[in-house]
Amino acid sequence: MRGRWYGKFGNSRASFLSSSEEERHFEIENSKEIKKFLRLKVRELIYISVIDLPPHFFSQETRSKRVTRRDIPLGSMYHGAVGVDRLINSYSAGFLGSSKHRVVLDCGTATCVDFASDNLYRGGWISVGAETGLRALHENTARLPRLKPKKIKMKLGRTTYESLQIGIRESLLGQALEAEKIARKIFGRSKVDFILSGGWAHLIADQVEWRHEPLLGLLGLKKVDEYRKTRQ
Repeated sequence: MRGRWYGKFGNSRASFLSSSEEERHFEIENSKEIKKFLRLKVRELIYISVIDLPPHFFSQETRSKRVTRRDIPLGSMYHGAVGVDRLINSYSAGFLGSSKHRVVLDCGTATCVDFASDNLYRGGWISVGAETGLRALHENTARLPRLKPKKIKMKLGRTTYESLQIGIRESLLGQALEAEKIARKIFGRSKVDFILSGGWAHLIADQVEWRHEPLLGLLGLKKVDEYRKTRQ
């Protein structure tokens, strides 16, 4: 049965969440599978996208609404146009914890760290993502292999494979530690909610005291949809 879904089109992945909490995930290059899913399962789609979808991507049977920055009830201190994916994560994180202050570490194609308080986005930073970093090392060196990030427990690598995987993990851990340090400077002794999300978050989820919420952006879309309905 076709229903109401929420979607996120990222650089490497498309993810969907139904109003009844059903999940579907696709590699972004599998456009035929995504179109088939939308045609067969989705009656209404509320979505964000960081990529330009081709014309007529959605079938005539699917009613779609693309959420933009203007739809997200979150003010911004950013000097420029902050990505809608970063805003939706920061907005969503406000519903998950008990503090008015929150920090999001999104481990995707890029690694994004974002800070927010109440209804205000304060800023953050963007760095290379786990898989992006491994690909860059392969493409810009003569002998390093092309690898996908994998979870690894050891502290010191004794092979090139182990060394690369540990390096990627430690890079993400370093960002989390730096975010905690900056949060203490910005928010003082106030309680702060730390939220971990993104496709590579599992690499460090058991090594930091952060809440792991893989569906953070999609949950935020549901909240935006609820807010939009109350304003109509």
